[in-house]
Amino acid sequence: MSPARVRGAEDRLRDLPNARACVAMRCRLPFEADSFDLVFSRFLMGVPSRKAPCVQEMARVCKRGGKLLLQDLDGQLVWHYPEDADLQNTTERILSRLAGTGFDPFVGRKLFSLCLGARLTNVNVQLDPYHLYAGCISEKEFSQWQSKLDIALPQLVAALGSEEAAQEYSERFLQYLRRPETLTYSCLFTVTASKP
Repeated sequence: MSPARVRGAEDRLRDLPNARACVAMRCRLPFEADSFDLVFSRFLMGVPSRKAPCVQEMARVCKRGGKLLLQDLDGQLVWHYPEDADLQNTTERILSRLAGTGFDPFVGRKLFSLCLGARLTNVNVQLDPYHLYAGCISEKEFSQWQSKLDIALPQLVAALGSEEAAQEYSERFLQYLRRPETLTYSCLFTVTASKP
């Protein structure tokens, strides 16, 4: 619910007369039932602890015969080879802490079941690589990971007990991505479904 991101969305939508940006709770959308031909969610489902009501709410605002398209990651932060045991152990501690906030690094594989639970039909699943770094990461992707870790810093501090430990973890993670012999990957699930 960042005001800057809402302003950015408003700027991008300015020339589209039938589009507007708004802020809402994901499980209480401010729209009438059967309002949209397409409901699209990207990287949303990894955060709420109660995911099923969110998908049910998206289905509610979708028109009968309309489509839902959900995209989310599976394996974010966790799949690396060769493993760095200390880095992996620290990552698991952080993910354990984040689980209490609802964060789920394996939500992608759950989208199919969530759509079935919302009584959607014609549920189709597509799986693609998302993060795929074989060898040294590019400077652009390295910069994106620096930003992600900066944003996550408060959660890292809470999980690891100090800002120093959080900074050390971030640096170690980033340096791992720069090693020429490493492979890091995650998958993107795209699930489409119809509202009967």
